[in-house]
Amino acid sequence: MPCLDTDFLIALLRKEKNALEKLRDLADRNEVLSTTPINACELFKGAWLSSSPAAKIRKVTGLLAKLRLLDVPVEACEIFGRASSELIRSGQEIGDIDTLIASIAMANNELVVTKNVAHFQRVRGLLIETW
Repeated sequence: MPCLDTDFLIALLRKEKNALEKLRDLADRNEVLSTTPINACELFKGAWLSSSPAAKIRKVTGLLAKLRLLDVPVEACEIFGRASSELIRSGQEIGDIDTLIASIAMANNELVVTKNVAHFQRVRGLLIETW
């Protein structure tokens, strides 16, 4: 099952052609679409920083209502600790936000749909699908 990263969700909100095409592809595969609470937080942050927060918040809320919000089990926390330490030791840090997103997706047995392959491919064991 695909976990949608923030870059993809923003592109959907903007109705970008390539994101809409990828969404159709996922729908054709009967995929249950999800995202993490971290991605939801990023979307709301962007909405609040926009020039029209009320309208953007409505759009974000509407989009999130169509997605499954993944749980954050203790396993995700353990994966985060392992992945973070591996990335730090190798000098390949990607930041806590992306590491958390990856960890939550992995704990829920989901792949991440993102254009940010350069960051996410550094997390050992994470499945990625680009768009």
